[in-house]
Amino acid sequence: MSQITLKAKVVRELYYNGDFGVYAFQPLQEINQETIELNTFGNFTVNGQTFRLNENMDYEITVEPSWSKKYGDGFKFISVKQDRPSTVDEQQKYIRMVLTEREAEAIINKYPNDKIIDLMQNGKFDYADIKGIGDYTYNIIYKRIIENLEIQEALVQLGDMDLDFKKLKKLIAHFGSPQLVVQKVKSDIYSLCKVKGFGFKTVDKWALNRGDSKEDKKRILAGFDYIIAAEESEGHCYMTIFSAIEKARELLEVNRQLIEEVIFEAAEKDFHITGDIIARKRTYEAELNIAKKLKELQNAQPILKVKYDLEKLKEVEKEQGFEFTDEQKTAIKMAVENNVLILNGKGGVGKTATLKGILALCSDYNHVACALSGKASKVLAKNGLKAKTIHRLLSGQDGHFSHNEDNPLTEHIVVLDETSMVNVFLFNSLVSAIRKGYKLIIVGDSGQLASIGCGAVFRDLVDSDTLPKIELTKVQRQAQKSGILSVANQVREGKLIIPANDFGTKVHGELKDFTTISLDNKEEMLDIVCSIVQKKFVNTPLYDFQIITGRKKDALVSAYNLNLEIQQILNPCKGNSIYKNGYNFYVGDKVIQVGNNYGANTQLNSREDDDFFNPYGSTDVFNGTIGIIKDIHLNEVDQDTGTKETKIFIDFEDEEETVVYNTDDMEMLELAYAISCHRSQGSTIKYVLFTFDYSAYKLLSRQFVYTGISRASKGGLMLTELSALRYGIKQDASDTRRTFLKELL
Repeated sequence: MSQITLKAKVVRELYYNGDFGVYAFQPLQEINQETIELNTFGNFTVNGQTFRLNENMDYEITVEPSWSKKYGDGFKFISVKQDRPSTVDEQQKYIRMVLTEREAEAIINKYPNDKIIDLMQNGKFDYADIKGIGDYTYNIIYKRIIENLEIQEALVQLGDMDLDFKKLKKLIAHFGSPQLVVQKVKSDIYSLCKVKGFGFKTVDKWALNRGDSKEDKKRILAGFDYIIAAEESEGHCYMTIFSAIEKARELLEVNRQLIEEVIFEAAEKDFHITGDIIARKRTYEAELNIAKKLKELQNAQPILKVKYDLEKLKEVEKEQGFEFTDEQKTAIKMAVENNVLILNGKGGVGKTATLKGILALCSDYNHVACALSGKASKVLAKNGLKAKTIHRLLSGQDGHFSHNEDNPLTEHIVVLDETSMVNVFLFNSLVSAIRKGYKLIIVGDSGQLASIGCGAVFRDLVDSDTLPKIELTKVQRQAQKSGILSVANQVREGKLIIPANDFGTKVHGELKDFTTISLDNKEEMLDIVCSIVQKKFVNTPLYDFQIITGRKKDALVSAYNLNLEIQQILNPCKGNSIYKNGYNFYVGDKVIQVGNNYGANTQLNSREDDDFFNPYGSTDVFNGTIGIIKDIHLNEVDQDTGTKETKIFIDFEDEEETVVYNTDDMEMLELAYAISCHRSQGSTIKYVLFTFDYSAYKLLSRQFVYTGISRASKGGLMLTELSALRYGIKQDASDTRRTFLKELL
């Protein structure tokens, strides 16, 4: 059966989750019962992606037949249109249908003879003296009255693009309004490439389909930027000009000379070119500024008056129950005498104890320790340091930091831990916010994986001879008994811990806290993981147990596959659920934040005096934070506003308040029973099951294996295809990223 277009009224909203809805419609025109068969109530069901529809309102809908397990036979939305209310009476009627009676009457009483929708769209609506309506409430009202109308108009105007409601919502979130999206598409369609989820190839297809020229300068610049961005996603800060232009020629299908003309014309503004290499200007300038700031910090006149006090150090040793090694004492002395120190060391060498010694001698001054992940900052806090994530320290709001060169941090001593995780942009932001004459201690493990994102900051600092640095090498006595640390450190040094063809199970260390299971047949791995979890970890608190793997998807033991299997074991699916990112999320599920969510709602009951409808506080939830879903309320009717909204209540590890997500926020969550090795960096978990096979060959390196093993603190198990393990240990990825920083230092 083909598509059908008809006028119909919404009788009832059966379900809505932010971009997917199910509605019962009553036809407003004569229909063919063979085409649309009505139920006993005289209506029919339509589901699919749509903006939120209003009950008792008329729409022109285009649908096609569909079937779902939950709702049976019905129809799927192809498009939804609504006649725009144009007169004063029509707009008042629309407002009364969309808002609660109290809201509608308050607004209409203020503007009884005006076209209220027009006032709102033109920014001339004044709600300052309307009781009970503040900024928060007005934003909700505006969305309910205006946004759906504007979205419909935008979808019509952009009808030649493969743009559904969900994609349009992303563009609106980025540019600010549907009208601005339409303007951007018409004036510079390639600006859409800056929006997550809108790659150059997709946007380019739209542009060429509407007749844009292949030789358009904006197209060439966007395509070239796409190529360099792909290199940055692999960790590189630059590429050769020849390679970049050759890839651009293949991608854009235009001649090389034109590409060169456009790129060199834009070089001063967008690119850094030196010799035969090219980089984004912002990337080069970030590394240039890092080198400049670190030198300025080190060479500045010290403001802190700190002495290397041996008597005070002995008090610290007595307190901790063991003496510092000679190299730890050297590190402490170097930190006292310099404004900048780079402290490198593998697991178990006592980096945290050394930090405590440094801070004990600097006790007259305040300090802050920071790390990229919430997990890593919590580890610092447990060891007695005042700790925050880097983002919290810099007071990020909507991705922008309030602390910078013009508004520096007030702390006298800044400790950056797990530095190998930090890319050039974030490190640049941090180092720019430290006052000259204060101290910066940069701590890391050069044996770990490099950062997600471009650059190899810690590697370049360790390899440079410009700044004071020291590597701790002596494993502490209490750590020597650990199989976790002994095996991890052997891998770090490139030692093949299991001989070829030596399959089976081995227990390592005096503490017998690490087990390896090496296999010849990777097809068994998923079943073995499930069996281990079923036997050993069903009753283990979710925060105390973590599966770590190589690939996110498209492999037998990918994080995605493992999450689906382990969810069935640790949290059998029942009750309300939300489907996002390929997962059904249930109450009790372990989740991980993907990307930063600034200004997330928290479950507070305090309300602003001028804004009766704001029941929330706010917080920032940062990338990599683990949480557990505490409750899911599907299509809950808000008693104050009368609207239906799905709410998901999540307790995140480093948040005091319960965070309240809506269905749009759920785009930033994934299940976290299993996570990738990269995502695990900075974490310390009691029990870890680390598993990978040869399908992760692009990721395999001794840094990958070392990082995965060393996440465990109490017990670790590595289940691996033996050939993949041996291959990985032989690969050294420490010097593969192309960066400027070492040379600039």
